[in-house]
Amino acid sequence: MLPWLKILPQADSILAPFKTNQTLGLLLVVIVFGFYVYLCMPLAGGFAALLLATLPGFFTYCRSSLSEISASMFVVLAFMFAYLGLTEERRWKIYLSVILLGFSINV
Repeated sequence: MLPWLKILPQADSILAPFKTNQTLGLLLVVIVFGFYVYLCMPLAGGFAALLLATLPGFFTYCRSSLSEISASMFVVLAFMFAYLGLTEERRWKIYLSVILLGFSINV
């Protein structure tokens, strides 16, 4: 939220929580698409990103100032890295998923 407080004028600083969740929602859609492109499935990634972006609950939470989009972003990233760590047999990706899951509990 701090970057939005610096960017927005003083009169519009009340919009910082809304802009933060909208930005995190857009970032989450891009991350989902990028994950599927990394797995060499861009069509499935496009469908997954489209489904996520048009989901009414996701759209509502991204427009709300008091939602847990930041925590859900960390949870999604944790499961992505856990999947990659198990399929590619890379231990550091599993450790990163544990760290991201800890951040999601902290947020």
